[in-house]
Amino acid sequence: MQRSESILVWAVSAIVVVIVLVAVVFGRNDELGTGPQAVDPKLASMVPGGQTPAVKAGVSDDVLNLLRDPGVSVPGDQPDPAGGAGAAPVDANGVADANAADAALRERIPELRTLLGEFRLEGQVGGERYRVVTVRSGDTFGTLVQRWAGSLARGDEVRALNESLVPERLRSGDEIWFPWVEDVDLIEAAKARGEGVARAAVAKENAPVNPPAVPSGGAPFAVVPADAGASPSAPLASGSAPAAKPESGDWRTVKSGESLWRIASDAVGPRRAQEYIDQILKLNPTLRDPGQVRAGDRLLLPKR
Repeated sequence: MQRSESILVWAVSAIVVVIVLVAVVFGRNDELGTGPQAVDPKLASMVPGGQTPAVKAGVSDDVLNLLRDPGVSVPGDQPDPAGGAGAAPVDANGVADANAADAALRERIPELRTLLGEFRLEGQVGGERYRVVTVRSGDTFGTLVQRWAGSLARGDEVRALNESLVPERLRSGDEIWFPWVEDVDLIEAAKARGEGVARAAVAKENAPVNPPAVPSGGAPFAVVPADAGASPSAPLASGSAPAAKPESGDWRTVKSGESLWRIASDAVGPRRAQEYIDQILKLNPTLRDPGQVRAGDRLLLPKR
């Protein structure tokens, strides 16, 4: 009997000890702020749907103030990828730059068409941009390549883009694809060649441009219509100086089907043709359009 009582006393004592230990442990957790705590009613009212978050003890007043003010971002917040309140702002500078580039392109298109002719811009094809040009009466493959590709050396590249193209059989209205060259570069090159300048003046004044007088020591006006009946020593226009033949040049009448490229190629060969064309343009500063030389026109050619 006494032994049973002793066992019971030890069991009760052990239970009491366990209860005391549990009380001590939980009491210490509450002091450290790791146990559950009542939720601030103001904070709970800000949670959507009336849900009460599990707020732990020890939350600082600064954090609560950040949560209460929706205009203040809490450190560690990440932008909402769905475009919500935390979404990253749109790059206004990037949009403005893109709009400015589009506006500049729209401004250059009329100038390009005035200088060089009709074309349209083609979208991305295999990651590259292309320009589709409409062939005009009098155009040749060589002049078009120089005009729109920037160099006669790119002729093979243009042929590769236009597999069905027959350069010797171009017709007005045909379309040719050209590799992309920046608009500014095309405009500067055209102005340097004097291409399209007279045509722009004619379009503005709606009248032919009168040939200028021969400057002292300069080259005379070189393009003379076939029906003018003028000789190299005859006056080019009423009131203008006589067209004296310079010692460094020879006169030539353009034949049917000829172009500046063909004339230059026949004279000095294909490799030096572009250099020869540049010399022709210098000797004929008022040449209205190098790409539209007509049969019967008279050109002053460099002396070989």
